[in-house]
Amino acid sequence: MEDYVAPVARLVPDALNRNPHTWWEFAPKFFENALGVMGFRVTGLHRFDGLYNGTSPYPMYSLVADRHAP
Repeated sequence: MEDYVAPVARLVPDALNRNPHTWWEFAPKFFENALGVMGFRVTGLHRFDGLYNGTSPYPMYSLVADRHAP
């Protein structure tokens, strides 16, 4: 996914691209906002290349969040 700074969720397949392998792409900010609604604070964003079909690098990320009771 492109490096969005907005909280974007994108439906990947369309009439021209009927990609059966990926349905959604989510920008990290989407999950940061969703976690914030539930009282979590994102403390880390880690980007890395995963392997698609075991051989092709594919950009991925993981978020680390914490929540303190009020």
